[in-house]
Amino acid sequence: MPLRLRILSLLMTILAPTVVNAEWVTVWVADSKDRSGWYNKWLVDVESLIGKDQTRRVWVLVNMGTAAKVSSGNRRSARMLLHIDCAEQRFRRLTFSAYRGAMGSGKVIVSDDRETIWEYAPPDTGAEATIKFACSFKPDLSKK
Repeated sequence: MPLRLRILSLLMTILAPTVVNAEWVTVWVADSKDRSGWYNKWLVDVESLIGKDQTRRVWVLVNMGTAAKVSSGNRRSARMLLHIDCAEQRFRRLTFSAYRGAMGSGKVIVSDDRETIWEYAPPDTGAEATIKFACSFKPDLSKK
């Protein structure tokens, strides 16, 4: 495994408890089945939102209304770290894990630490809402 991926995996292990106790904010809820065929709810951990200039990194949780059937088994939720390019309004996934339980709970049924290519979010999707939220987010500095 390349050094970069080992470091990312180590950071994920260290940061995982923080993500579980995150401050999740709903950014999008499907009013009907989305393109994947599921009733998804997308949440962003505002405490994990970092970045400067035109890029952001943020943990995202996708909660399915019903268990989604995938080749590795039923999943109720997925958690991923996204890298967002605000200038181009695009994103790529840095890491991904799918869970049997809702809200990132239960057994991990699939995990992937490979970075995906940059992609543009289709309109009216959780990915588009996440990009808009992350790029317009202004932290409340009075809490610090």
